[in-house]
Amino acid sequence: MSKISFTDGGGSPAEDRNRRERLGLSVDDLAAAARIDSATLVAYEQTNAGSEPDLVVRQKVGEALTRLEAESETE
Repeated sequence: MSKISFTDGGGSPAEDRNRRERLGLSVDDLAAAARIDSATLVAYEQTNAGSEPDLVVRQKVGEALTRLEAESETE
């Protein structure tokens, strides 16, 4: 079985939640940036460490966080 690699983001749900909080983003703000439902983001962030998160959500969240972090660095 091959591993899926991500070019942007792709951290653990807990790491992604920490990134969101460092940026001062609400769940609704990040969900909108990632183009997912807020409830989907909450479920993703609450994924247990031993469980596999939804890879599509993981990718969307990671890409949105990477983009938002880059934008915050240029401000």
